[in-house]
Order: sequence, then structure tokens, then C-alpha cells
Amino acid sequence: MKMMGTCIQQVFAAVCLCTLMANPAMGQQSFTIADATTQGLSEFNTEVVLQSTGETQGYVLAIGFDSSVLNATNVSVEGSDVENIGAELIAAEVLAEGLTLGVVLDAQSPFDGQVIPAGQATVGVLTFTPATIATSNLTTQLSFADGVFNSPPLDNLIVQGGLSIGVADGLQLIDGTVTLTPPPPDNLRVGNASVPADGSSSANVPILLSNSTGSVQGFVIAIAHGSEEL
Repeated sequence: MKMMGTCIQQVFAAVCLCTLMANPAMGQQSFTIADATTQGLSEFNTEVVLQSTGETQGYVLAIGFDSSVLNATNVSVEGSDVENIGAELIAAEVLAEGLTLGVVLDAQSPFDGQVIPAGQATVGVLTFTPATIATSNLTTQLSFADGVFNSPPLDNLIVQGGLSIGVADGLQLIDGTVTLTPPPPDNLRVGNASVPADGSSSANVPILLSNSTGSVQGFVIAIAHGSEEL
């Protein structure tokens, strides 16, 4: 069983030794990365879903992406079903071309037996921003990657009954896609305002910027108005 660094390796080893060595639940089990769509340079989230036939005590995710298309900004259990269950050890890392996440639900004394129940559960939330502006719809892969990231290299796996289950043991890994769509044109527009016709007061008129293609460092505004009316 390959783990994330010495700490995660030791904790997962403890889980395997301290849990009754029951046979892992058989049947189809899988990790799935949900497909996502974003526009322009907008940040977006997608999630990893576990489908399991037995209680899961821990897991490791290792996911790669095309860094010329996407920038990863975060990987966590926040907003997932695991956050609601409660995990006592979480090790997450954002790399130039990948994301890794190692989780043990019940890692500290007293051992209360937290587990992910059999069925479907979200186990990770991945956050990205586009690295490029698409001029037409552009689709890129989010792919599970065994033996690629970290040292020692990580494999995607789950821990059930004190035993690790990976691809060789029947764990299915289902990759996801991200579709980048072109942003709407950037624009400046004059907002609406009203003012009494008798000239007794003035009004503030907002100037509104829409910029989906990136950050703005400065701007120039030149506005005409009716000299008779204003």
C-alpha cells in the first residue's frame, strides 16, 4: 500500500493493523470525477464521488490535469459528505500538474469508529481556474493517476476492513472532463439613475464594468450627455 509521506503511511498502517482483518466488501466500487463547465477565467469546483459496497475507513486520491489549460488552487473535504462525517487526518497537496488527498476518518484516540457508509458519498472537492481563455469550447481531462505524484508515489485507493483496495483489487477509476467556454465580450455600460427635472438635486450615475477575460489594471471613461437636459 503506497501512502502520502511518512505520516500518512504510518497512520494507514495503524488502521490496517488495528482493524479486524475482515475481507473487503466485494462488488463494484469506484471513484468518479464529476464533469464541470466554466466560462472565461471563472474559478470553479468539481467533486470526486465514491461508490462503495462496504464501510470505508480511509482513502487516497491522486489526480492529474493539463497545466496548460487549468491551474489547481485547492483540494479538500470541505463541502463534501466526509466533512459532515468528520475526518481526523487530512493531508492535501496542490502540485503543478496534479492534486493529492489522503484521508483517515478515525485516526486518533478515542477511536469512535467514524466511517463512510456503503453507498454513494462525495469525498473530495477540487478547485481550479482556467489557465487560458478559450476562443471556442475546449474540453480537457481530469484523470486519476496511480504511481505518479508524491514520494513515495501514491495510488488511488480505499481502506475497508483494514485492507487497502486499489485498481488491482477491482476499484474502478472514472475520469472527468472540464469544458472551457468563451467568455462574453468585456464591456463598459452606463447604469440608470433619475433626478428631478427642476434641478433641485443631483444624481450619481454608476459606470459598470463586465470583464470575464481577466483582471483590469486601469481604465478610461469618456461620456457624452445632452447639454440641454443635464
